[in-house]
Amino acid sequence: MSMISLKLDDALEKESMVVAKSLGLSRTKFITHAIEHEIARIKRKKEREKIAKFLLQMRQNKQYQIEMEDIEKGLSDE
Repeated sequence: MSMISLKLDDALEKESMVVAKSLGLSRTKFITHAIEHEIARIKRKKEREKIAKFLLQMRQNKQYQIEMEDIEKGLSDE
């Protein structure tokens, strides 16, 4: 496990202590959870952006549109 040094302004330091205590956590554990949460949030955001980009590419792909129309036509014929 690595150790880091972190500078917080006084208000953030105090609030982090209050919230950590209210959750029954040490401030170190609370900050660790906060970092883990932020990393997960950023990963989810990047994944959504990749999906949105891929969907846009699909929508702009003429061959894909033709194939989808064929599939939809086949489904409606049943």
